[in-house]
Amino acid sequence: MQKKESIPQDKLQQLKPQLYAISSTKFPFQKVLELFKQQLGMYPGTLLQKPIVIDYLSVKENILLAYSIAYPKNKHKEQILEDAFEEVGIDLDDLSAIPLIDLSLETVLKIQLITHSLCHTKIILVDNWLSNLPEEDVKEITLFLKYICQQQKCTILIHTSNNTIVQKCDETIFLDPLLSVS
Repeated sequence: MQKKESIPQDKLQQLKPQLYAISSTKFPFQKVLELFKQQLGMYPGTLLQKPIVIDYLSVKENILLAYSIAYPKNKHKEQILEDAFEEVGIDLDDLSAIPLIDLSLETVLKIQLITHSLCHTKIILVDNWLSNLPEEDVKEITLFLKYICQQQKCTILIHTSNNTIVQKCDETIFLDPLLSVS
């Protein structure tokens, strides 16, 4: 494991594909999203316990919408999605019959990570929901997220004030409490 260190905000554009903790008690998740938008010119992808979806669309339709935004000219969107989900053993048509709220956390995370992979998301921000899980689950999820960083060459940042989670990450970004994000 690498040495934990603070990374100034102007270095956000030089993030490596690894697992970072964003240690902050002063900045809520929305402010961190805004900081990334200011620093990188775009919002990072998010990994949420309860992802934002359009309620009247099925899970499959929500994923198709996200993919269509990323790749509007691709004519084989549905087949690409079905192939990607089939590869990990998820049938999108079966999944779409189940309301998102009834899916397990593992399935919800898989759906989001597959969607980010298909859209080639390079920076993913995880909200503080991870802090509410049992320590064994935190260990398992952080190891899985490190694996995702290596496999997909993406950067994953966990917004947390939980020291146990901070210690499981490769590096830590400390946000300056005097920084103004508007």
